[in-house]
Amino acid sequence: MGLGRIAGVCFGIVLPAVAAAGQQGGTAVVRRDLTHQVVDMNGRWQPTEIRSAEIRTIGPSERLEEETIRHPDVNGTMVVDEKSVTRRWEENGREQTVIETYSRDAAGYIRDDGRLELSRRVRITTTPTAGGGRDTVEEMEGRNPAAPTDPVRVVRRSVTTVREIGPDRWVTERQIFERDVNGRLVLVNKEREESTGK
Repeated sequence: MGLGRIAGVCFGIVLPAVAAAGQQGGTAVVRRDLTHQVVDMNGRWQPTEIRSAEIRTIGPSERLEEETIRHPDVNGTMVVDEKSVTRRWEENGREQTVIETYSRDAAGYIRDDGRLELSRRVRITTTPTAGGGRDTVEEMEGRNPAAPTDPVRVVRRSVTTVREIGPDRWVTERQIFERDVNGRLVLVNKEREESTGK
């Protein structure tokens, strides 16, 4: 029997709003909801994923983004599977980003109490350098698959440098470090790219 009757559709709603003026100067909030649906064998539309996001601008140089992802459980009830929180800000000329992802299966099994645990964290720091270049350090923290109940730790680090090497000529160099079998961060990959323009 073919699956010719199965179709997919995606609905999205963007609702801009302004938070209550309880905070100094007010906080701008944008909300976005996205629903993925497919037709089941009985011809009814069923949601397969719901994503809800809120983006808040906090002051002139800080932004907070929260996204929640829901999937159907074994009974077809939409439950929160994952939540990510992204915070971006500037400090002393540096651009800082921290992305934290929480999930029901962070500890190596799916929790039945609905609680989410931190499964991964990414920290990105971009520092401008002389001549219009920049240095970016990205660290990813995650759980050890062999010991998922242990706290997250740095599992990957990438260091990217962009610098000018001539008139309108730029070079990008990237080094990637990952943990070896002894738990040490070691260099596993190097990249170099030259380009014109910025």
